[in-house]
Amino acid sequence: MADNTKNVERKNGLMEFLSSLRLAIYLFIILAIASILGTVIEQKGAESQQKIVINLGFNTAKILKTFGFIDEPKSMDEVISIGQKTYDILNKAQLFDMYHSWWFLTVMVLFSVNLFLCTLQRLPNVFKYYTEPVIKPVSTSAGSKFKTFKVTSGKLEDKLNDIRSIFGKPFGDPLEVKENGETYWLFQKGTIGRVGVYITHLSIFLIFIGSIIGSIFGFKGYVSLLEGEQTSTYWDMGKNKEMPLGFDLRCEKAYVKYYKNRTTGMPEDWFSELSVIINGKVVAAKTIEVNDPLEYNGIMFYQSGFGQGGVKRVMVRAIPRDGSPAKEVAVSLNGEAAVSSGTTIRLTKFVPDFVIAGAEIGSKSDELNNPAAQLEVTEGTEKYATWIFMKYPDFHPSDKGKYSFKFANIEASNQTGLQVGMDPGVNWVWAGCVLLIVGLYIAFFVPHKRVWVKAVGNEIEISGTTTKNKPSFQNEINGLVNEIERSLKC
Repeated sequence: MADNTKNVERKNGLMEFLSSLRLAIYLFIILAIASILGTVIEQKGAESQQKIVINLGFNTAKILKTFGFIDEPKSMDEVISIGQKTYDILNKAQLFDMYHSWWFLTVMVLFSVNLFLCTLQRLPNVFKYYTEPVIKPVSTSAGSKFKTFKVTSGKLEDKLNDIRSIFGKPFGDPLEVKENGETYWLFQKGTIGRVGVYITHLSIFLIFIGSIIGSIFGFKGYVSLLEGEQTSTYWDMGKNKEMPLGFDLRCEKAYVKYYKNRTTGMPEDWFSELSVIINGKVVAAKTIEVNDPLEYNGIMFYQSGFGQGGVKRVMVRAIPRDGSPAKEVAVSLNGEAAVSSGTTIRLTKFVPDFVIAGAEIGSKSDELNNPAAQLEVTEGTEKYATWIFMKYPDFHPSDKGKYSFKFANIEASNQTGLQVGMDPGVNWVWAGCVLLIVGLYIAFFVPHKRVWVKAVGNEIEISGTTTKNKPSFQNEINGLVNEIERSLKC
């Protein structure tokens, strides 16, 4: 028996904690701090990991230097090393994909449970206004007493009918109780105002449920495509790996529209002509732009970036080492071109904005700011690789083979950057947002007004109350009372 009592006490204690205002305040604080962190810390997809690491390196080094923990970094490698260590720590705490992290989802679930239980506990008292309306108040303390009339001439019933008609216009028919020769009426309107707060609670609950569904079952990622290129995968930011789309997506064309004053170089809009391909057939196509995505099978493709990071062909100048005239050859990516009898070149790699980060070669952006290309040169049975740079033609030259190679020109290909996402909870969120507007309107602008009329003997007493804007309610009732006074004198 004692064990059962303890179990009941534990359950009651847990329910009290989960529905308590204290827990709601703690969760609010955690969500506020999380929102600040999510704004300050660059989330996955906002920038490339390389850029995030470099930014973290500079910022962390600045903070550590301010407090005297380290000296000024002496090289870029040192900055990247600091940034990588900071990145690893923050990544373990899932702060780069915070809104999909287990701890953020836990806070959302707890807040949803707290809101649901809190609402559930308070609703029975609210429903009493509908199921058990106070028609016969215990005293005038139920509301403000406005006026007491004494009927000195005519029938009381006739005067009550006049009052019923006057109050009935704005409030409708009253609820009535008669007992021991006494008559009680309750005029009321705006009873829905009592549930406005709880409609708002429900809307927030739906928004949270939609967010949780989207976080668990949805995904966010990105795709970069050159004109004419297609892919069947996307890079998932949460799982940090390539994932299948379930169909092929092809970029037919990518282009940019500039403002009329093009000297500023500011783009007005980006456009991408996309096609969805299944079994070799185009099943959907659309020209997307910013804020006008392509939707297929619940997956949204948003225009998020544009550049000339691709290349159709590279014109390479082959300069013989014996002093013979140079010649130019055109080669496409992974294509092969003959320089002379027995000598060919293959374009194995193209980097639009060359940078070396540690031991790795990467691109700082998708723009052709510092183009570089890797060539595989075949001379008879010998093969070797060499790099050529558009801006720095004499940088890192190769002394192998019969030729030296330099950039002659680039035939660029536009590249589109697409944000990919699926959110199965979005309809819940939209429903919650609509309900939130309705709930806030009801909560703030629909007061519950009640007026009691008590008739005892030859006396008629009028009292009333409202949940909001009492001065306006007082003026409204005073106007009706004045009308009743005029009616009683007739």
